Amino acid sequence: MQLTVPFVTLVLSCLAVATPFERRQDPSTGSTTTTTTASDCDTGDAQCCQSLQNPSDPSTSDLLGTLGVVAQGLTASVGLTCTPLSVLAIAGQSCNAQPACCTGNSFNGLVTLACTPLAATL
Repeated sequence: MQLTVPFVTLVLSCLAVATPFERRQDPSTGSTTTTTTASDCDTGDAQCCQSLQNPSDPSTSDLLGTLGVVAQGLTASVGLTCTPLSVLAIAGQSCNAQPACCTGNSFNGLVTLACTPLAATL
């Protein structure tokens, strides 16, 4: 009985890392369906962001300023409305937006700094 909780935690962790996440596009456009996994990040956390923005974009810079983040000097993309891929996997959902690896600070999922798009496996 004492090993039940650690075992369940281990199984759920493995499931979260190994669960594939698909980004599907309209087949009539000729696009190929891509699949990525949470383990595709070499560094940082795998996130599902609604969009990735350039930090020098005026609207992104304004949003960062509202949160007290200085956009000057930021070079990597800023993820907007991000959810960890592991959370989606546990919930049985997939990333239907932009999967990314993010190494920077997160502001309650609203903004996540230092994001790079996850390379999709064809």
